[in-house]
Amino acid sequence: MSIAVLGAGSWGTTLAILLAEKGHDVFLWAHRKEFADELNRWHENKRYLSGITIPDSVQISSDIHRAAKADMIVVATPAQAVREILMQLKAHPFNNTIFVNVSKGIELGTGMRMSEVTQSALPQVKIEQIAALYGPSHAEEVSRHQPTTVVAASVSKETAKYVQETFRTAMFRVYINTDLVGVEIAGSVKNIMAIAAGIADGIGYGDNAKAAIVTRGLAEISRLGVRLGANPL
Repeated sequence: MSIAVLGAGSWGTTLAILLAEKGHDVFLWAHRKEFADELNRWHENKRYLSGITIPDSVQISSDIHRAAKADMIVVATPAQAVREILMQLKAHPFNNTIFVNVSKGIELGTGMRMSEVTQSALPQVKIEQIAALYGPSHAEEVSRHQPTTVVAASVSKETAKYVQETFRTAMFRVYINTDLVGVEIAGSVKNIMAIAAGIADGIGYGDNAKAAIVTRGLAEISRLGVRLGANPL
């Protein structure tokens, strides 16, 4: 399968490596030509993923239109840049292309989730062609083949399974879910709870306070998600 990864940060580079190691034909897009040249020269992302070799089979370029030929496009850019980047591809039909958002966040100004931003920037892409791949997944750990679990979410169970099969390895376990709204909301706002837990640590509170933040945070995330259209279970 041909797969384009948009964004050569730590996560985009890690996923490009994972997919190449699985035998896929991978194209990694870098925003700046100088950075793409640097990655091609060193076969290593010294800026964001030092010490991890990028396989020779990974094609790297700053020409984003090369991504339009891929069977699957993985969007791994900062959330606030997703719209601007995808709009550069609006001339392409994408009849059967699967879009996998690994960028977590809510777009400032519109309040849109990443799947909504994708459809807004590329109206020709159906919601069934879009998935989110979210989960507790530090790039440096995945790149070193440490055990990790994530979820592939799409309104289409077939699409979710397709993404699962594409990414999963012995150490990168992928579950599936059809609650795209719930997964996107949870993946985007859980960091608020993480920051709150860090603040609790910083001011000297103990485990009780952190447990309260986590449990009440989960309740708040659930209520917010349901209000925004997530599956209430």
